[in-house]
Amino acid sequence: MRHLLLFLLLLALGCGTRSPLSPFAQDAPVRPPDAGSPVDPDDAGTPADAAIDVDAGPIDAGPVDAGPAVCPSPRTVAPREASVPVDIIWAVDGSISMTNKVTRLRTHIDRFWRRLDETGVDARVIIIAREGQIPPPESGFARRYFGITDRVRRDTMLKVLTHYPTYEPFLRPGSVVHVVLASDDESRVIEADAFDAEFRALLGRDYTAHAIASEYFPPTITNPRGACYSENIAAIRPGLEYLALTELTGGSFFSICADDWLDLVELLSERVAIRIPLPCALSLPQPPPDGRDYDPRTFTVRATAAGRAEELPRALDAGCDEGWRFVERADRIELCASTCDRLDALDARVTVDVCPR
Repeated sequence: MRHLLLFLLLLALGCGTRSPLSPFAQDAPVRPPDAGSPVDPDDAGTPADAAIDVDAGPIDAGPVDAGPAVCPSPRTVAPREASVPVDIIWAVDGSISMTNKVTRLRTHIDRFWRRLDETGVDARVIIIAREGQIPPPESGFARRYFGITDRVRRDTMLKVLTHYPTYEPFLRPGSVVHVVLASDDESRVIEADAFDAEFRALLGRDYTAHAIASEYFPPTITNPRGACYSENIAAIRPGLEYLALTELTGGSFFSICADDWLDLVELLSERVAIRIPLPCALSLPQPPPDGRDYDPRTFTVRATAAGRAEELPRALDAGCDEGWRFVERADRIELCASTCDRLDALDARVTVDVCPR
């Protein structure tokens, strides 16, 4: 009987459910990751930094293994002499009290866009404003314009800071940066000194701030806050912080109570639309052919002088000993110093065969 019980016990253990710790245990089915879920690079069989350039600078030196890309139908474009890029950031107060001021700005903003085109300045414009408040430029300026919709009020300075991660990729390395702030109230959210310190830290270089706000007047019984006013327009409070910011950065201050906003926009445009030539650099046409991004791997850069054409090599070395290199985010070709001097002596004309990607 004892032997029979021992036999039944061993039989039960052999036929029972396998323990999860057993090497023969059946694992739960593994669910494949969603198509939109991040996949560990090691699981994908690629190096973790395969798609990330941890030392990416403003100039694209060219991938070492990237040969000329196949282009079935290249386009020949004639780049022009480049100028120092200018990036302009607007922030416009959208409070109800600003309605008539915004109407005047809307009426004359076309003059701002035309001025940028007439001077040939390499400009990009960012406007932070309420939806539909400031009309975008014509299509020819589309790739150089970036609109950000937000409920801007007396916090124009703060909006420039909080939206920096959004528009930062639109800024060009080494650009001249202008900030234009428009409000009929005081900046009571952040002071000029604090904004200046934080924005300089984000930008990593100097900038110039301009303001369209109220100047200060001695308070009276009828104007206890000392804000500007006229027959058709009035401000809420003097923009003392805006004035302080323009003084900190060497910018211009314009009265928001001005009767002639055409003159105001014209003066502001003259202040920011300054073209500074960039030696040995050529800007590619904007927008690119077919409206796509330029791909330097497809470029064939030629210099023609006295009826003879010469193909210029792309410089893959950091020193740029000979040929040309492409400046990312600026759509600009820079000639190496020796190449630039030689072509200047020959009075050569440079053209580029491109294949928009």
